[in-house]
Amino acid sequence: GAPLLARLSGERIRDEMFKLLALPAAVPTLARMRDGAILRDVLPQIDWTQLPRLQRLVDDEAALGIAADALRRLAMLLPVDATVRSAVASRLRLSRAQSARLLALAAMHDFPDDPRTALYRHGRDGAVDCALVAAPDPQSAVQRLGDLPLPVFPVDGALLSGRGVQPGVAMGRLLAAIETAWIESGYPSAPSDIERLVTQAMLLDRSAQGTDRR
Repeated sequence: GAPLLARLSGERIRDEMFKLLALPAAVPTLARMRDGAILRDVLPQIDWTQLPRLQRLVDDEAALGIAADALRRLAMLLPVDATVRSAVASRLRLSRAQSARLLALAAMHDFPDDPRTALYRHGRDGAVDCALVAAPDPQSAVQRLGDLPLPVFPVDGALLSGRGVQPGVAMGRLLAAIETAWIESGYPSAPSDIERLVTQAMLLDRSAQGTDRR
């Protein structure tokens, strides 16, 4: 019963929960466990009102041919509060990578209009997570990701050093400004576009710094 489950090790609870969550019929099984209060003392953080949301995830994974992912499914049942998720990660003895992913999933509130932004922010696996848990139409969002290449920011400190920028605060500020402009421009890769973005950012930065010193 529930009291016996509460005495199990975190690793054992994690393994059993992950097996359960990976099942095609995970939601009906969890609903029966809810009705029997089986997990009340084991994982009291579960938000049972999210079972329909979890079912949608299960259905989307199946429709897209995406393998069931127990950690992603678990994330659907937890409040977004980082303290709560950290407590669950500790209780289940999750690895650092698993704990970080559980927290990252909580921060995925929307899927960007440009799927490349999801790829750039989260990487390919993270972008799929974002599409499945945050997009209004998860199946369409995953399909839009398709085989798009990962955007790679084409500017680094070495390039700016070659333009006379000294390492330090000024370089960090410039890199951030150029990255923002690059994203807003649609992730261009042509050398002429990169040169234009760098030049514009440097001119704007010099102008702003000159204004600040007055």
